[in-house]
Amino acid sequence: MMPFNVAGYVKMDWPLGGSTSFTTPIQAFVYFCCGYTSIVCLVVITVNRFISIRFPDSYQTLFSKTRVLVVIVGSWIFAPSFLLPLLVESLTDEKKILGWNKRQFLCTFISLPESWQAYMQILRVLFQFLPIVIMAVLYSAMFWRVKKNKPLTSQLPWEQNKNSTGPEANNLINMNNTELNLNEEEMKIAQNMTSNTKRDNERQLLVVSLAICIVFSILFLPSLIINLLPNRSSLDFRIHMAASNITWLNSCVNPFIYVIANPKFRMEYYLLLKYAWLKFTCKL
Repeated sequence: MMPFNVAGYVKMDWPLGGSTSFTTPIQAFVYFCCGYTSIVCLVVITVNRFISIRFPDSYQTLFSKTRVLVVIVGSWIFAPSFLLPLLVESLTDEKKILGWNKRQFLCTFISLPESWQAYMQILRVLFQFLPIVIMAVLYSAMFWRVKKNKPLTSQLPWEQNKNSTGPEANNLINMNNTELNLNEEEMKIAQNMTSNTKRDNERQLLVVSLAICIVFSILFLPSLIINLLPNRSSLDFRIHMAASNITWLNSCVNPFIYVIANPKFRMEYYLLLKYAWLKFTCKL
């Protein structure tokens, strides 16, 4: 829906049949469905991360292929199902709720009868305020869990017992008599290293996911605050336009977050750009 929004800004009118076209409430419906579905998907990802860290033994069972497909489909129909009544009302009633807003040069809300105001506030809380709270609580719990399970330190047998005395200490120093113990200890060290690597991967995944959610929440906050204000209709239309466009920046920030936070992504981007540059120079 963004190309149509940009066309509306440039033309300062709805490009598909003018401001009275039946397509304006459909565009507004798609506009809000995209935004709210993005939030739902982020919440679902957060819950997925939480279960994988908090309940790793149950993760494979809970997220089977069939259940994942059900969750994905549900994530995409959840927001439209709540917004559909607004679209139906706008298409069947002469006084449209959704349509071309002349002050904002955008297909959005143009009127909100008293009977619909409470419903709209519920939608904003359900799709904007509540997700921020859920993500904040779950990510806090995840970081606490990862921080509590500190990486295990790998030590050789004689380092672990260097302060001990008696026959056991002497036996550990004597390599000829401790071959079996060393083999067992090497296995423990390998297990510890694997465990540490897993924890490092969990931390990195948490950092990336948390960064995405924080940036997403920051970009959505202006729109959330403005739309919850009691005098929002009297605000300068440019404030609404700015908040709307800031919100949609979330559609393009994720690749930058991945590059900044993940060395593997940085390397892959580097290789892709290098390959593209070589192909370009070869053609020249």
